[in-house]
Amino acid sequence: MMSPSLLIRVPSDDSNAVFGLLFDYDLQYKLLTEVFHCLDTAVAMMYNRAERATFSKAQQAVQEMLRRRFDEKQLGQIRWLLPDAFSFRQELLPAVRGSGGPSRSYQLTLEPKLLSEDGEDSRPHLSPKRLIERRRALHSHLLSITKGHHKTFLTSLTPPMEEPPGLSRWHPRFQLDSLPDIPAADLPSAPNIHRPTSAREALALARGTFPPKQALLTVAEQQSDKADENGRTATAVPGHQTKPLVTPSALRGVSEDLLARIRAREARRIELEMTRGPVDTARQAMLARLPEMARILRTIFVAEHRPVLPFSVACKRLTESYGFGLEQDDLDRHVRLLAEVQPTWLTVLPLRSELYLRLDRAADLSAVTLALQERLRREQQVK
Repeated sequence: MMSPSLLIRVPSDDSNAVFGLLFDYDLQYKLLTEVFHCLDTAVAMMYNRAERATFSKAQQAVQEMLRRRFDEKQLGQIRWLLPDAFSFRQELLPAVRGSGGPSRSYQLTLEPKLLSEDGEDSRPHLSPKRLIERRRALHSHLLSITKGHHKTFLTSLTPPMEEPPGLSRWHPRFQLDSLPDIPAADLPSAPNIHRPTSAREALALARGTFPPKQALLTVAEQQSDKADENGRTATAVPGHQTKPLVTPSALRGVSEDLLARIRAREARRIELEMTRGPVDTARQAMLARLPEMARILRTIFVAEHRPVLPFSVACKRLTESYGFGLEQDDLDRHVRLLAEVQPTWLTVLPLRSELYLRLDRAADLSAVTLALQERLRREQQVK
């Protein structure tokens, strides 16, 4: 079982850095984050007004906020992730009026664990600031667990990969939506209350009291056979085993040395992709648009029959012709980048108080396009 120890490289004192823009985790982990946020909010409201927070009250509040089912399994998962977030107890409390049950019954209660701060009374207040800190702590644990699974996945590759420093993305083949469930910690159970959870257990309790029905015997036998079959399967397959590498039929006959070099080159490419920052990603996205923009820009200059155009006029014409839905400021940056990477073909000329663009209409557009594509390819290969 994986421990929720912190593995993330984000400094723990920088709470804003925990919410990274490039990292993501499994959908069930996201849902658990929202469940904890709603649960913490509901418990905080009851705690701050000195009201006993029972699980039934919190369950109803969370389900109304999320429009989803909230059960004790998710509560146990939250306790496993943040054991110091709540204290759980079974307390003998008056039953809900009109429930038709006994007048008093044991109910599971929750109380947030808080430390008193300077200037605070003996009973600390669960403030919005503390709610945010607790939610960030859960997010940090879930992210660290996901990184642990990602690190295990990297070591299972052929050839194995080590987690590169400065990791900013998951491996493209990492199955983010197929991560194991978060374990559920045990919750306090009501004392002296034992309810059978299976037909076999109910049969054991009923034995000697009254003759069991044939249907109960049948279900107990089926559960026994299923348990034996699961035990044999667990013995045969003790854990997750990595499938052996199978060479596709199309690659049979190719030397192993060549395949190893190809796999190493592919691993290097993926490592570069995983460590690429948002600035590099944005620049490469701009470079990918430049060949099409260069073609449209040359058409504009040819249609105007002029080698020089005002910068604002050229960008306005480009806005009207380019079909990628970019804002004016974004197009301006693209044009300046185009002049930066192809200075002999396109030049930005500051004259007096206005900027102009000069374009070499006699240059071969296909050569310019190939040069732009080659520039993009080189930058994708450089970390």
